Amino acid sequence: MRHEDTVIAVIGVLQGMTNFIWFCRQADEQFPTNVDGSLNNATSSIPYSDAQLDAGVLNMTSLGGCFRQGPGLIGITGQGTLTFSARNMRVNDVYVFRVIVVKGERSDVAETRLSIVPGSPPAVDVGSVSKYF
Repeated sequence: MRHEDTVIAVIGVLQGMTNFIWFCRQADEQFPTNVDGSLNNATSSIPYSDAQLDAGVLNMTSLGGCFRQGPGLIGITGQGTLTFSARNMRVNDVYVFRVIVVKGERSDVAETRLSIVPGSPPAVDVGSVSKYF
């Protein structure tokens, strides 16, 4: 994915799924977990806007994660589409996106790795978990 491109991830929107909980980390990090092993969602990160990126927000110290605010929950929940500028990420880094999809009492998890490299790839489709719904 080219650094200037926009990342778009779409999951299961057409299957009537309504609750999506997104997480992200760098490939060499772990998702923060609770004592019981479940994913910790106490802190969240939000992709920076183009205006924030243009203002130099990325010059601040990185705490890791996809948006330099630490690994874990992405503060955009409930949406089956996740869109942000790839400028939030560093070229040559690998990121892991995980989404928990909930429909009623059922849930499933999808995960993908995203490598940021020079060039111009298409939009990213994380995948479908509709086989369980």
